[in-house]
This record gives sequence, C-alpha cells and structure tokens, in this order.
Amino acid sequence: MATLFILNYYVAEQSKALYGYSLTLLDTNKENTELATAILNQAIGKYPKNYPAHISLASIYEDKHFVDLALLTYKEALEYCPQTTDIEKSDAVYIKNKIDELSTLDKQSGDNRGQTPFFR
Repeated sequence: MATLFILNYYVAEQSKALYGYSLTLLDTNKENTELATAILNQAIGKYPKNYPAHISLASIYEDKHFVDLALLTYKEALEYCPQTTDIEKSDAVYIKNKIDELSTLDKQSGDNRGQTPFFR
C-alpha cells in the first residue's frame, strides 16, 4: 500500500515538473509551442489530474485556433479541478468562462474547427 502511494506521488511530481518546464519554455520563447505541447501532453499522460497542464494546453490550442481541441481540453481541466481551495475555485470559474466563450464562437468564423493539429 505504501509503495503504491509513493509511486503515485512520484508520478504526480514528475507531471508537475514537466508542467513547470513547459511554462518555462513558453516564458522564454513564445515560439516553443510545439515542444511545450508535447511536454504538456506527456505531463497529462503521466498524471491526468494535473489540471493546470490541461489549462495551459487548452490555451495553446486556443491561440492556434484549434477551437474544438481547446474546448475539449478545458472541459478535461474542469473535470480534474477539485475546487476545494480558493485558488482551485477561481481556476474553475476561469475554465467555465473559457468553455462558455469557446462554445459561443461562430462555427463559420474561419478558425480551424475540426482540423486536427500535428500535435496532441
């Protein structure tokens, strides 16, 4: 039982480290979105409950006008956001607002709806 707890903790911490690294990449060079996307997907794959990684990934998709993927990823973030602390509750409000905003976009607005990017 203790071994499983330690393993889960280790995987969660690896995911958080990858998330942090992706943010550093984006802070130093906004053109690193492909690498940051790959790292965020790796972080989410290791520990899906890392909802801040979902938020960052959704933001990248939104910036790239991949509305459907952004919407899906924000919904995943909301699913994993525990909403127990004030920060998490604030994050949940932000996520809900993003979901509402993306849901109301006109489907004919010229964005890349339905197109699958080379990353994800």
